[in-house]
Amino acid sequence: MYYDVDALDYSQIDDRDIRNGTNVIKTDQGDFAVTQAVNYASVVPGKSAKTFACYGDEVVGVQSCAGRFTWITIPLSNAFGGLPPAAMSATDLPYSHNVHGIPPDALLMPLLERAGVQPPVAVSGSRTMTLVHEAADGGVLIFVINLEDETAAVTIKPRQAIADAVDVIAGKTLAVHDHRFAIDVPAHSVRVVHARTLADGT
Repeated sequence: MYYDVDALDYSQIDDRDIRNGTNVIKTDQGDFAVTQAVNYASVVPGKSAKTFACYGDEVVGVQSCAGRFTWITIPLSNAFGGLPPAAMSATDLPYSHNVHGIPPDALLMPLLERAGVQPPVAVSGSRTMTLVHEAADGGVLIFVINLEDETAAVTIKPRQAIADAVDVIAGKTLAVHDHRFAIDVPAHSVRVVHARTLADGT
């Protein structure tokens, strides 16, 4: 690592901690309850770093003083929540796909924004997965995947202003207001939307 951080000890947040409520990680961006047992390292930040996250009296996350690098010793892929059973039994997910848990947006998004990383689309509403690819004939293809057991209702706003949006599977034009559109995705299903940007023309 490019700045000095010393490891003090290695321990675990276990099921007893979770049951007793002693499972809360305190960070600069709020408090977050770990929901699955995980191992972690307690560390001491050096002169070029500052404390970012604590578990009790132990430091479990550090950040460079410039805020460009953050290291949390708790494995976020295991510590928070988990995908529904339908996802756990899926055989066609990408090899590196995280099927164990999903870190809270309130923890990750400020770090990404601080680093200048922005998602290609803003999604609000039900819990879904969204993938975006450029379309061969212009615009973008937006894949909205619902792994839950009930219909998902989401509103999507691409980073670029869009002229129109078409549900490719249903063959239906979606209403666009303020460069955003709403779509319902049945349980365990996917919807594909072709959105043309204003730069592509109407």
